[in-house]
Amino acid sequence: MTTSKPIEEADIIFTNGKIYTVNDNQPWAEAVGVKDNKIILVGSSIEAKKYMGDKTEVINLHGKMMLPGFVSGHDHLISSNWMKAGVPLFDAKSKVDYLKLIKEYADQNPDEPIVFEYGWNKDAYGGLTSVINRRLITPNITNLKVYK
Repeated sequence: MTTSKPIEEADIIFTNGKIYTVNDNQPWAEAVGVKDNKIILVGSSIEAKKYMGDKTEVINLHGKMMLPGFVSGHDHLISSNWMKAGVPLFDAKSKVDYLKLIKEYADQNPDEPIVFEYGWNKDAYGGLTSVINRRLITPNITNLKVYK
């Protein structure tokens, strides 16, 4: 921390980094300071010291790159939440894998009345449709409703 009073005390400062700013006038910086969720400093690590106070959290990036936040313009908020509790099928390569993963989920979550599955590749299952998937699953897991 500095012994002199900061210009404006930042809540958090990221320092010693390779920070890409997306600003043509200053494309790169070493430090970023934030106060009340607003950027108050983009500059050098030496400049950042002027914004450090007793309560400032300082994060040393150790030369690592920092990028501006990227916001997805295409999110499915409800299904994103389902993915926290559903069955990821990205690694399934066949019908057998597909059914095995769903069965494992059902066995580990017997009180769940619904299974949300995501990440499946219809080409890995010979172009199966949702209806066919349900027909394959239902005889094996009778207490579940399956949605994709």
